[in-house]
This record gives sequence, C-alpha cells and structure tokens, in this order.
Amino acid sequence: MLLENGAICIETFQDWLEINRKVYNYALAERKDWYKSRSCQINACSLRSEYIIPADTPCPTYAGQCKSLTAAKQQYELKRVQSQVLQQILKRLENAFTSMWERNFGFPRFKKVGQLRSFVFPQLGKESLKHGFVKLPVIGWVKFRQSRDIPTDAALKQARIVKRSSGWYVMLTLQWNVSVPQPMPQSEALIYRDSRFSRMMQRTAILMAVVEKLFNLKFYPVWLCLFYKKLSGVLVK
Repeated sequence: MLLENGAICIETFQDWLEINRKVYNYALAERKDWYKSRSCQINACSLRSEYIIPADTPCPTYAGQCKSLTAAKQQYELKRVQSQVLQQILKRLENAFTSMWERNFGFPRFKKVGQLRSFVFPQLGKESLKHGFVKLPVIGWVKFRQSRDIPTDAALKQARIVKRSSGWYVMLTLQWNVSVPQPMPQSEALIYRDSRFSRMMQRTAILMAVVEKLFNLKFYPVWLCLFYKKLSGVLVK
C-alpha cells in the first residue's frame, strides 16, 4: 500500500533506514572480528594486522547484542528509532548467520548505502488502523493509499515500511480468525487410477525396449510415437 505522507515523514523513514543499516553493519563487524580472532594461529602473528580480543570474551549473539543496544541508545543517535525496530534488524542478522550454518548460505555481507530498503514494526498498539491511516510507534498516524478492503475483525500484528523506486510502501500483517478447509483424502478411485497408470508405463517401457531390440532403432519413427501416444490414452481411461 503506497504511503502518501509529506516530505517530513519521508525524511524520517530515510533516517531510520540509515540508522538500521549502521546497526546491522556494526553488529556484523563485531561478530566478524570475534570469528577472525579465534581463527588466528597460536604460535605466530600476522605481520600486517591481528584481531586481539580477550580469550574470555563470549561469542556475540542476538541476546547479547540486544543488551548492548539498550546501553548504546543512551549515548548515540539510536534513541530516534524505536527499540523493537532495531531489535528486528539484529534478528535479521541472526537469521542470516543461521542460514549460513544450516543451509550453506554465504557469509553475511555489509550493507552499502541504499541497500537496506525496509524495516519492521513487530508490534503495534490497539486501534492503530483505520481507513487510509495506520498509527506507527514514535512516528504517529501515517496516511496510505488503501488498495483493498481490510476485514474489520482482523487484528493488525505488524507493519513493514518498504522503499521502492516508485515510492514508500507499507506492508500490513493481519491475523484473521477464519476456518481453513482441510485437504480431502485421496479416494480409492484415484489410488486405483494411479496404479493403472504406473502399470501402463511399465508395459510401455517394456514394449519400447522390445521394438528397439527387434528393429535395431536408433530413432523412433513418427508412426511408432503416435502408437505409443494412443496406447497411453487408451490405458489411462
């Protein structure tokens, strides 16, 4: 849904994106330095540089970096951004490392200026949505172009602000109590049909092997291909 607020709101979104990018890069650099300090040689040091971190320093994790983020908000420009938004960017980095270890993805990379295009409000207040307006924490009411009707009994769970070339958008996540139909069990007729089809394919493969052996065929003629096609249609019915 396209946002329709003025330049002041857009400037705030751009400032929040840049702060989120800096937090992501700082947290990534902290983890990367810790890993490199543990991979250096024991009996020798590099002539160029070395990562000297105390041996009792624990590995940076999502929980530990969130605690450090709370202390950093008192000193730096981070106080302009809501805490949960910054925690979500740390969660995004945590998911990137999880994908690296479990799904063989590459090592997370630093975000250049303009590469980070979205941030998330994971929790919104009550009655924070009305027709054409959404209330974001710290920012307040934001006007957007509503492209579809929103159910009145649906609960607003989170909002994601996305920057695209065509403008700024908001993606709303709703919880709606609806009954999802259960998939119907496979009937005996379908099972019987599948078994007939598998037997037909086996017989067709045997027939093709026999014909190839008898006539020494390297390429199947057109009439033989049409015969196989018609045979398959007859046996499947």
